[in-house]
Amino acid sequence: MRRLVWTGFLAATVAGTATCGDSRVLDVVKGVPGELTLGFVTPNSGSDGAILLAVKGPAPITSASLPAGSGLRLFAGPLGADSAKFALTGTLANGPILVVGVADVNRVASYNVFIRQVAANDYTLRSLTGYGVTVSR
Repeated sequence: MRRLVWTGFLAATVAGTATCGDSRVLDVVKGVPGELTLGFVTPNSGSDGAILLAVKGPAPITSASLPAGSGLRLFAGPLGADSAKFALTGTLANGPILVVGVADVNRVASYNVFIRQVAANDYTLRSLTGYGVTVSR
């Protein structure tokens, strides 16, 4: 009986804490929606003309947009699943190339970006050696 009372007290305390104000407990449980920025790393800054990439994460990708003033053009596959494909064209340089909306920005380290192809400005395919994409809040 005593164990049941203490278990009930502990459950009520956790529930009360999780629902008060700016609770970190609730953020972990339900996630915090927001945006993640994808940064491009290229050995040929300014000489790349297109990239095809896939983003995969633990929560749905809800939106995609370009950073202000990027001058790029975005083509996106279906959104709303835990992975999405994107093609970007234009003059690609080192730095932010894509902003994706996600259901939980606290899990930024769980998002992975896979570069499928990169093309030069004349659209000849490049070797993927030296290329990368960073994901940040």
